[in-house]
Amino acid sequence: MATNAANRTNIFSFIPKSISSEVFLVWLINYLDSDCKYGQFKQSFFDNLLLKRDDKGKLVSEISINRQGNNMETVLSFHFNASDERQDILLLFIDKESNMVRPEQLDRYRWIYPNCYRYIYYKTGYVTTIEEQTVSQNQYDLVTDGMMESVLESISELHPLIRIYTDYLNSEAEAFNYYHERLFLNHDKEILHDSAAQKYLLDTLLENIAENNWIIKIE
Repeated sequence: MATNAANRTNIFSFIPKSISSEVFLVWLINYLDSDCKYGQFKQSFFDNLLLKRDDKGKLVSEISINRQGNNMETVLSFHFNASDERQDILLLFIDKESNMVRPEQLDRYRWIYPNCYRYIYYKTGYVTTIEEQTVSQNQYDLVTDGMMESVLESISELHPLIRIYTDYLNSEAEAFNYYHERLFLNHDKEILHDSAAQKYLLDTLLENIAENNWIIKIE
């Protein structure tokens, strides 16, 4: 990650990516459900990120969210008001070692957690075309850090931790711009001492392969 004042002081820059987003969202959903005064913000979060298009505006209740213990999947359960039917959302957090999940892994999760209301694949980081296609073909809905940041902006003043996480997502996007400039505009190989820059270069290579554009040159 690029070094700047924002990410030097942001606690999420020091928490392993394998757990940071998962822990934050578990906390956030519990926080929004902790007091009726947050009801409109909770509903906004569900409407803009979690509910299917046809269900937006339906009030949600009886929320529970449980980490499954391996730093990747979390199950969010809820009811629509006046309904006894439980709805489950499987949230996959694809930050563990910054790798994408293979198609067979996605199939396995759908087998372990059948009949979920939605299957969501959330990644803070560069998403290649190959990865996006894999997610879609396996019937998961992709949530990117940009999408998450946009949703959180409207509720960021509720609690300092929400603003801190939103700033963290913004710093991640700035890091990609920084790596692009150093690698492809300045042809600076020294940046490759940074493991995150190495990952960005590999992701970019995969993206170029997917787009049938193999010309990547670093002098």
